[in-house]
Amino acid sequence: MSVFARRQKRNDRRKANRPCMGLELLESRCTPSTFRVNTTLDTVAVNLKTGQDASGHISLRSAIMAANANPNSDTIDLPTGTFTLTFPGGNEDSDATGDLDIRGNLTIKGKGAGATIINGNNLDRVFEIFSGKVTISGVTIENGLATDTGGGGILNEGGTVTLSSVTLSNNQAQGFDGADGESAPPGTGDGVSGGGGNSGEGGAILNEAGSLAITNCTIANNEAVGGKGGKGGDGGAAVGASGKAGANGQSVTGGNGGSGGDGGGGEGGGIFNGAVLTISGTTFSLNSAVGGLGGAGGNGGDAQGGDGGAETVGVTGNGGDGTSGNGGAGGTAEGGGLYNIGSVNFSGTASTFFGNGAIGYFGGKGGAGATGTGGIGGNGASAGEYGGDGGNGYDGSGGAGGASGDSLGGGIFNDERDSIVSTVALTFNSNLA
Repeated sequence: MSVFARRQKRNDRRKANRPCMGLELLESRCTPSTFRVNTTLDTVAVNLKTGQDASGHISLRSAIMAANANPNSDTIDLPTGTFTLTFPGGNEDSDATGDLDIRGNLTIKGKGAGATIINGNNLDRVFEIFSGKVTISGVTIENGLATDTGGGGILNEGGTVTLSSVTLSNNQAQGFDGADGESAPPGTGDGVSGGGGNSGEGGAILNEAGSLAITNCTIANNEAVGGKGGKGGDGGAAVGASGKAGANGQSVTGGNGGSGGDGGGGEGGGIFNGAVLTISGTTFSLNSAVGGLGGAGGNGGDAQGGDGGAETVGVTGNGGDGTSGNGGAGGTAEGGGLYNIGSVNFSGTASTFFGNGAIGYFGGKGGAGATGTGGIGGNGASAGEYGGDGGNGYDGSGGAGGASGDSLGGGIFNDERDSIVSTVALTFNSNLA
């Protein structure tokens, strides 16, 4: 073998045994982030990695947007100050408007309930939690307003949520009002009944699914209010036809007024629990569940009897009765402090219920009875025969007022199918139903 051939063979063997020095690609990794909020303004993120807004700052909303974009057990540190939500527009679930939506593991830490305040500004609820392990501590959550599902301060739809040293105050869940019933057109038709008001559920918190643990919190001055019942529609007016020669006019009856809708229930002025709830060392004070006003009944339709026929002894038709609708029942109020249809466990340090109230509201007024008017008697003929007598009118009766709503459980209302377990003494003082 030539010298050249031996060198070539040796070089080929070295290349085969030489290790590869290329770069090895590693799988991408997400590292938990800590977002340090440095503005109290309500702004949206333009950088979903850093959480910065258009001015380079990090707000509470922009930090939550970044955490949702790359969920990985992130933390948001809030300084002292008041963080007021300013973007109107509820029923939006991507943090662009309204409430703050959370979709993953997240910890929010304030400097204490008296120092760090999150203000819903009565634009929407404050927090809506869809999923994840969520911990909130050292803040006040106030002035949230829920007008759809409930939970003025917090709506938990499936997260594992822990609240520690949090105050929830002056939040409201407001059920929407029932629609008014349509009035009947002229004729003998009846008015349509008003729609029932919707329930207001969980003035401070609606724990709809998942679990919620509350430790050393204050839940005060929150309210769940049922929507008003709609008014019943008025009955249609009726006019009788005139009689032909020698005949009576037509007797008619006005349409009935529609019934008023029932007021919606107020359920859980402080908390409405439909899932798993654990409570320790928490005070429920001055929360209210208020039923909605029952809708008024519609008025009965007026009735005008037909005139008697002319040229003979005519007897006119009588005006008929118009019956009004009944008022709707007032909404029931249940659980001024806590309404439970799930599972509640009181443990750890004792909790207190003070000055909470469940207030059923008035039933709606009955509608007014209609007026019945008799027709005019027929004219006598030229031969001297007497004209007919006019008919009688009969006024319809007014509708009945609706029943007032029940008031149940000033401090706690527990549905008979569900459980409350307490391993500590509870204090109840000055609660009202």
